[in-house]
Amino acid sequence: MPYSLREKQIILSSFIRNNHNAAATQRDLARDNPRMHTPCKKTIKRIFEKFQETSSLNRKKRVVNGNEDAQLNILISVQEDPNLSIRHISKSLQEWNAHDTSYSKVQRTLKKAGYKPFKIRPTPKLTQTHRENRVEFCRLMLERSNNDPNFLRNILWTDESSFATNGMINRKNTRYWATENPFCYREFRFQGRQSVNVWCGLIDNKIIGPHFFNQNLNGDSYLNFLENELEDFLDELPLQNLENIVFQQDGAPPHSTLRVRNYLNQRFGIWIGSRNAPLSWPANSPDLTPMDAFLWGYLKN
Repeated sequence: MPYSLREKQIILSSFIRNNHNAAATQRDLARDNPRMHTPCKKTIKRIFEKFQETSSLNRKKRVVNGNEDAQLNILISVQEDPNLSIRHISKSLQEWNAHDTSYSKVQRTLKKAGYKPFKIRPTPKLTQTHRENRVEFCRLMLERSNNDPNFLRNILWTDESSFATNGMINRKNTRYWATENPFCYREFRFQGRQSVNVWCGLIDNKIIGPHFFNQNLNGDSYLNFLENELEDFLDELPLQNLENIVFQQDGAPPHSTLRVRNYLNQRFGIWIGSRNAPLSWPANSPDLTPMDAFLWGYLKN
């Protein structure tokens, strides 16, 4: 059966690591890559021989100038540690042997082998307890959704976010496509910058709010909002939503004061929160709420 470029690289690396022993390579592949069909000995040797002849694992044979051992060492280095930079690979291989492993040689070899650099996206660090709580929360949501198909539609997802008066720019995601570098700049005022806290909610694909806090968010201002402004927003909802509403909030300190929790216990039959709530909200889980996963990013963009 045909193997992908990535699978051929795995087979080749294992074959080199096992001193060209096809049987040992089969055992390693079966143990470390159970989802991949284990190749026969003839296929393993054919992949290695083709790489020796063409310095490429692609189906189409190409003649590549350069030292075969150097190219093989480059591919093995990337497979062993995909986080290495081109400069680090070049420097470490030059110290290890005398083959040509310049920066440009490493770059060309990786490009011809189909490698592309991808940005690493940051994500909140999760402990084992965090992971267990997230799994338990998702299991509970699925269980309640199975018992009541409208349960998720009745959740009022809420959150606060800070908006800057001078706008924001994410340099990692901002691009300007052109055939030549236009050296683009965008003017922003960093001095005298002001920001405002905004509360917003989502229920059944409906946006609730927004509400702008004119002062720093604390337990008293948040409770005042719940008792007054939130009730005005809820009056606009259909009666069916009001009777079965499930209020959700994250673990921000103003959300966890005793007065706030007492009010939520009296106002809502079921609510989701981080401390002593009927339904426990897992910490470090912004991706579980549509506010962080969609709404704030959309509005700020």
